[in-house]
Amino acid sequence: MKKSEQNEYYKTPVTHKTFNLFINNITNALTNKKSATFNFKPGLGGARSWISAILNPKSELNITKFLNNNNYNYCVISYEAIIPSDNRITNSLLTHINYTLFNRTLQLPPTALLSKIQSELKLMLESQNILFIIPKLNEFEQYINDIDSILYSLYKLDKSKIKFLITTELQNYDSIVEQLKYLSEPYLENVFEYDTFDNKDIIYSAKHWFNIYNYKYSKKDLDTVIELANGSLAKSKQICTLLSSSKNISKEQIINQLNFNNENELDLINDELYINKTINVKSELSVTDYSILIKLFNNKNKLITRDQIAEIIWGKDNFVDYSDYAIDKHISDIRKYLKDKNVKNIIKTKRGYGYILI
Repeated sequence: MKKSEQNEYYKTPVTHKTFNLFINNITNALTNKKSATFNFKPGLGGARSWISAILNPKSELNITKFLNNNNYNYCVISYEAIIPSDNRITNSLLTHINYTLFNRTLQLPPTALLSKIQSELKLMLESQNILFIIPKLNEFEQYINDIDSILYSLYKLDKSKIKFLITTELQNYDSIVEQLKYLSEPYLENVFEYDTFDNKDIIYSAKHWFNIYNYKYSKKDLDTVIELANGSLAKSKQICTLLSSSKNISKEQIINQLNFNNENELDLINDELYINKTINVKSELSVTDYSILIKLFNNKNKLITRDQIAEIIWGKDNFVDYSDYAIDKHISDIRKYLKDKNVKNIIKTKRGYGYILI
């Protein structure tokens, strides 16, 4: 493959036609002063990766650059679905908004901080628009009501100048509406649904990932991806990962490792964690994430406190003033890994205490 063609596949995980349609739907909504929601069926992929692509500051597809270059005059605020420490979702979201808008950190109670943001945002909206981007809103789970309330308190300042770009991964996009007491209005303004992707997108996705993995693929590899991905970008990436990391892997082995139709299980073999006795978890997670997960696994159905997790991350003598955000990020990454591998074990949050693997 020519170098110029190879570089082309780094830009997006789907064809330019499909991705440009995604961009056009966003800009058309904003032109008409409306928000936009994109729902991807579970397991399809795209709900987070497409947002990551338009938020990449080095990319020509960067949404902030695009909006500014086309005189849309939007300040973009993206809030990733990383579950913050218990009962601190308000602080986490407000701190993030305050820093993004005004490039500062203020140590104020949530009510006072919200009031200050509201008063200054009113002035800002006289000359600028705001675009809130929330990838995979459904992953906030029990925190959706808090997010709904906070964002609506800002949205109502000027609904014509504050818009939302939201992605969800739900079987039925409107299943989240009953949890959105206020934001259902912008959420439903423009809804675009993705049920499957055609073979052109799957082939493009495969070439995209094969090139990132620096793997010299064959036509047989592409045929395997098309056959087993079944219109899913997420599965396409998983298959490419397996093909590029395991030489001479058979189709049957890929099917067994992906286990598309059944939930996978964590097993302990020779003191190391495996998924379905075949995938070595230790080789795929960071040292810290693996240490946290095996601690949870060895104490299945028992509470592991945040202090215990802090001790794993920073050591016994260095976690007195530990970072709540760092703990949340580690747990979020482990949850994402388990979900991507279709592992039935899930990590439950015990508010104010810690986590339980069930």
